Amino acid sequence: MSRYGDVAVRAVTIVAEDNVSPKSAWEKAVREFYPSSESSQWKACPRNTFLGLCEDGIIDGVKNGDYCRSKNNKEYALRAVALLTKNPELALDEKELWSRVGGTTTPNSQMDIVISLWNAGLICDG
Repeated sequence: MSRYGDVAVRAVTIVAEDNVSPKSAWEKAVREFYPSSESSQWKACPRNTFLGLCEDGIIDGVKNGDYCRSKNNKEYALRAVALLTKNPELALDEKELWSRVGGTTTPNSQMDIVISLWNAGLICDG
């Protein structure tokens, strides 16, 4: 797994500690984990996966809102959460989870975000 899952978990903490938007929290967290890589800081798929979950209000401590434009990454994340809810063991196999989500692109840390938030107990019913 990549470190983007750790970025997502850290971003949730930043939302609570700094009382900022999920977008601002993501930007701060990603700079902490990738301080010298602008390309990693601006990588869209992990960011939009995180923001898509926040948008639907299923991240503990994060209010729902209008946070992202990406429909695909959000949909992948929501499908993954639904699958994990039915079969939590999928959190042990990122590739299998992606396969079941039915992503139409090459995976790009989307499942790392979902699994990391899931394992940290930060995904709620909304």
